[in-house]
Amino acid sequence: TVYHALGSEIDVVEMFDQVIPAADKDVVKVFTKRISKKFNLMLETKVTAVEAKEDGIYVSMEGKKAPAEAQRYDAVLVAIGRVPNGKNLDAGKAGVEVDERGFIRVDKQLRTNVPHIFAIGDIVGQPMLAHKGVHEGHVAAEVIAGMKHYFDPKVIPSIAYTEPEVAWVGLTEKEAKEKGISYETATFPWAASG
Repeated sequence: TVYHALGSEIDVVEMFDQVIPAADKDVVKVFTKRISKKFNLMLETKVTAVEAKEDGIYVSMEGKKAPAEAQRYDAVLVAIGRVPNGKNLDAGKAGVEVDERGFIRVDKQLRTNVPHIFAIGDIVGQPMLAHKGVHEGHVAAEVIAGMKHYFDPKVIPSIAYTEPEVAWVGLTEKEAKEKGISYETATFPWAASG
């Protein structure tokens, strides 16, 4: 990360058993090996309390790699995802239905329950990725222009802007297994990726 390059010591706290939990384990394994030389990885660990004091930020944790005592940090970066804000938008005033979590439901053409109102981006659900929202915007514009297009989220690329970057497209091996989909795997050595 930029912080490490600038000389910061980094602790990464991840509640799952791997960093980048959405990615295939074999892809993340190589990445984890590389970053564990630079960062203190605390997998299967979660933050239970954060307290700001005059001499720093104290973080308490629990889990497999959790230190017994609260740790003092100069800064804490929280990167645990995004929350939809459909209720904050007052979309209901226009008759648009917002679910209990704050998402706006749409059909494959990005239409809400109000036929002339469309919604795109994080507000319509996973995956919450900028390039997915841009593509949804194109689809919605084409539908508004009278074209018969629709959004098919099966092959949305995902990327972790890390060093090295980790990216994938389509279903992971785990997702294919869970859905009973026949698949094949192929590997490409990291060393040859430039």
